[in-house]
Amino acid sequence: MSAVTPSPDDGRLATTLGEAAESGLDDTVTVLLHVRPPPGYDEIDFAFWRACRGGHVGSAQILFRHGAQLNRCPPWAEQTPLDAAVAAGADELAHWLRTLGGSTAAGLRY
Repeated sequence: MSAVTPSPDDGRLATTLGEAAESGLDDTVTVLLHVRPPPGYDEIDFAFWRACRGGHVGSAQILFRHGAQLNRCPPWAEQTPLDAAVAAGADELAHWLRTLGGSTAAGLRY
């Protein structure tokens, strides 16, 4: 089950961790990482990838500090977070990922 935040309008659950990360909603990402039950490793990893695809350094850094895997490709895309950041034109984010040891999917195959 995805971590979500309550909607102030009707009390239903609204934003997933991945949506918040891809939108660069750093405060929401932080809140969603501390819900009970906490998000699982897959959810954190895939939210990290989505933050990178969205070009959001802050959200990516928050998720990385919470255990996101640096070079994990999601099942729906043969792209690492670095590939996603490069495709998004997020140069600062791509540089940060490289300094941590981030690799492209092609680089992981060799």
